[in-house]
Amino acid sequence: MRKLVRRTGALTAVLGGAAIALSGYQAATTVFQDWPAFETPKQKLINHYSYFTLWSNIIGALVSAQYAVGKRPARLAFLRINAVTMLVITGLVYNTLLAKTSIVEGLGKITNPIVHTIMPIAVPALWLLDRPGAPTQDVTRNSAAFAFAIPLFWAAYTFNRGIRTQGYYPYDFINPTILGYPTAVRNVCAVGAVTAALIGAMSVAERALTKD
Repeated sequence: MRKLVRRTGALTAVLGGAAIALSGYQAATTVFQDWPAFETPKQKLINHYSYFTLWSNIIGALVSAQYAVGKRPARLAFLRINAVTMLVITGLVYNTLLAKTSIVEGLGKITNPIVHTIMPIAVPALWLLDRPGAPTQDVTRNSAAFAFAIPLFWAAYTFNRGIRTQGYYPYDFINPTILGYPTAVRNVCAVGAVTAALIGAMSVAERALTKD
């Protein structure tokens, strides 16, 4: 089982890392089609890596790399929770709300399925696969609380960046220019509620998988 976890972790880390890098290359070398006009490669890269999708995939690739080398330090349990919950949310939001209106071109035909579907399935599956032989539980009161830090920071960063870019937000459902701040904040809170529910589901699954 350990070999399977390590090999799966290596494959997922390479796949996720490649998609993250290739999507960044495409973003930096493609004319930005939205407003405001991000013109320089630096501006386009900052914009690209400001998406929740990319944050979740970066964390997922890092956690997969930990599994690949046989490491899962207890102090980073919150990061493994982040990898699972953020990627599941990425997959759910994209495939239920955004996929039908998304225009996928060039390298995106390769990277889009990886970051929006494959990684959101593979990383949670990898976590479940690892749990029966894990020396410690990942989902504790402290790790669950810390797992909210990165999504909250992303939300604060996104609202602040929206102000600094005169109204650019990566997703319409958190765009206060369109929705107003009460609705945008409410939608962020809804994502937080889904995160809490997913952490609860992880806790139940973990207890079931580690039961003697």
